[in-house]
Amino acid sequence: MKVVRMLAGMLLVAALMCSGNLCISASKRDGQIPYSSTTVTFLVEVLKLLVMLAAIVATDTAPPARFVPLEAFYYAVPSFLYTIDNNLNYVILRFMDAATLSVLWNLKIVVTAVLFRFVLKHPLSELRKVAIVLLVVGVLTSQSNHLRQMESAMTKGSSSGSGMTGMESEEEAAEEKSAKDLVLGVLLVLVGVTLSSCASVFTEWAFKRKSNCPFLWQNIQMYVFGILFNGAGVLL
Repeated sequence: MKVVRMLAGMLLVAALMCSGNLCISASKRDGQIPYSSTTVTFLVEVLKLLVMLAAIVATDTAPPARFVPLEAFYYAVPSFLYTIDNNLNYVILRFMDAATLSVLWNLKIVVTAVLFRFVLKHPLSELRKVAIVLLVVGVLTSQSNHLRQMESAMTKGSSSGSGMTGMESEEEAAEEKSAKDLVLGVLLVLVGVTLSSCASVFTEWAFKRKSNCPFLWQNIQMYVFGILFNGAGVLL
């Protein structure tokens, strides 16, 4: 029964992560996002804070016995990284579709595993190492068409001559632009997964450092900083 609940939770989280990118793509108008991404992420942080407060009331979780304001700033670091990362998603979706982003975002697992191993000194079992290798192979295989598209477009762009007609030239230019957008999107994905992985590792460290503080109250502190950072972005 425990395994079933764990699998159900994993499927729910995966569905929510994928649906977020799909909803952003579906909200586009003429290829542009007609609203402020910073405002959306701000409202999401407010919603998460309200959910945590409701959970605290429902579970009657007492606040920490001793609260040190300066120690709360440990939660500001992952909150800041998540703020950048969440807003970066909207930028990435200008250069690639939601399905491609969701697949490439799985590379976060690889980066997180490396950081956990070398920063937090968590050992990786042989099974986990094999799983990471299979994940990388799966991502590269699933994106092989995009890799060929980029290579083909770049080759055509470098070897294009003056004998092409105007229509052919426009098609080649469009293909080359699409390939360049994809390359830029992939680079931004690498930045995004690195930021997200660093935030995850720092969150793990901060939560375990204050293990006497209830989990829900630790989340409250993170979301408060998230609201402050995103609120500053809305005002700027």
